[in-house]
Amino acid sequence: MRNFFKSVLANIVAFFIIGFVGFLSLILIIVIASMSGQQEESANLTKNSVLTLDLKTNIIDGPAEDNVSFS
Repeated sequence: MRNFFKSVLANIVAFFIIGFVGFLSLILIIVIASMSGQQEESANLTKNSVLTLDLKTNIIDGPAEDNVSFS
């Protein structure tokens, strides 16, 4: 009976340790992602700014068709 309680306690402790390590890993990933986002330069916008689009180029609104035949 004593071995049973040792095994149960060991499983509970392992569960909490793995959960804690997983939580720290998640926090680390979030911190790294937020730090990498700060390195990008943002556009300087002022009041009444206007977005200009260059429509001289073709706009492709669908995927390119593949000329693959399976026959």
